[in-house]
Amino acid sequence: MAPHSNPSGSNHPSDRDTEALERAWDAFEAAELDKAAEAVQRLMRRTGGHPEVRFLRGALLLEEDAPDKALEEFDACANQVEDRLLLAFYRGLALFDLARFEEAEAALLQAVDLDPGSVRYELAQVREHLGRFADAERDYAAAHAVDAEAFPLPLRVSATEFEEAIHSGRERLPGMLRDRLDEVPVVVEDLPPRAILTHTEGGDLTPDLLGLFVGRNIREESVFEVPGIPPAIYLYKRNLERACPSREELVAEIETTLYHELGHYLGFEEDELHDLDVG
Repeated sequence: MAPHSNPSGSNHPSDRDTEALERAWDAFEAAELDKAAEAVQRLMRRTGGHPEVRFLRGALLLEEDAPDKALEEFDACANQVEDRLLLAFYRGLALFDLARFEEAEAALLQAVDLDPGSVRYELAQVREHLGRFADAERDYAAAHAVDAEAFPLPLRVSATEFEEAIHSGRERLPGMLRDRLDEVPVVVEDLPPRAILTHTEGGDLTPDLLGLFVGRNIREESVFEVPGIPPAIYLYKRNLERACPSREELVAEIETTLYHELGHYLGFEEDELHDLDVG
């Protein structure tokens, strides 16, 4: 992720609060999110909600999977923070999570010079969802050229190879789940459609979703019901390819995704899936 903000100057908090804010950003970058959140809470009270403090609060909300609330913070401090490129980067991430892809692309393009690796990699994902796969591949390659380890190129397999990986993943499922898979079709799509991501029953679905069960489960309880769509398990090929640097990992991830989505078909909640004895 891009380097954190470095507030300074006359339009910023007092020296004491600036130092506290710097420490809070350091905690955020070190993934000490509770520590950063506590510092932000204190700084919000002390500074009356200074834009630089709200910026960090937005970044924390983004880490807490609350992109809508994060975007509110980012918009509230627009044109009022020193590191506007970093703000554009975080706004782009929030907009992406909200499936507002055109706006996300515009925001990330403002921040390209900030951190070419991180920004190009995020930009590639946005452009995939805009259907511009050739542009996305160039962005993935650009990020990979900056830092090959941090930004590996997505695995690319043919439709036939992907179906073979699904078959291999299916064969690794516990017997009871493998048998139930005959009852529900597995549909492959490149990416989750925007209509699914923004559907009111979708909850916290994000564009990097790997798979999804759609329809009524066998307990007759709606998990995520779209009118007119029969029960099915969807696998999102490009997201799975990006998450898996090798075919072996792709097969394993498909197995895991099928396991969870079949569990939803059977009517189990997430916490029940972890304890499910399917041997």
